[in-house]
Amino acid sequence: MYACIADGELVPVNILIDEGSDSTLFFTALVRRLQLAGQNQTLIVEGVGEESSTHRNSEYLEMKLKTALGEIVTIHGSTMPSNAMPVGIVDWEKLRERWAHLTDLPPIRVCGGRMDILIGLDHAGLITPIEFRFGRNDEPTASKTRLCPSVMQHQYFGNIEFRRTFRTVVGRPRQN
Repeated sequence: MYACIADGELVPVNILIDEGSDSTLFFTALVRRLQLAGQNQTLIVEGVGEESSTHRNSEYLEMKLKTALGEIVTIHGSTMPSNAMPVGIVDWEKLRERWAHLTDLPPIRVCGGRMDILIGLDHAGLITPIEFRFGRNDEPTASKTRLCPSVMQHQYFGNIEFRRTFRTVVGRPRQN
């Protein structure tokens, strides 16, 4: 996935599709790197279990993304110093041969680490799956959205399963 700088240059970004969030959040460092500015606001983030946090120096802004299909879309959201815990790095190319329903997917890039953008249901039209691939209950699920194809799986590190499901972007668009 790529974000667009004002002059049209494309910058690779890590996104986390979060169907449990009603808002899209941008990591502040990404916004600065893209040289974007928005409207100042106080952002209140409410989570599960009545937890909340207040961010007085947030901005509400628009950002252009280049989708995996080459479409340029405009999304909007709020800035936060950090928008998600880092996701474990997964080399899907090494793993997908284990699962027959994933073998013919386009190239799957190594992904993980710090997320730049958390995309929530305020962009449901971009993140709602239009195609699915299922394996057995313990295997990853692949889906295709307008934004990007993705693979969803519980995180495993060795024999330890972390009960945190995440989606990873499949492939990279070609730059013109």
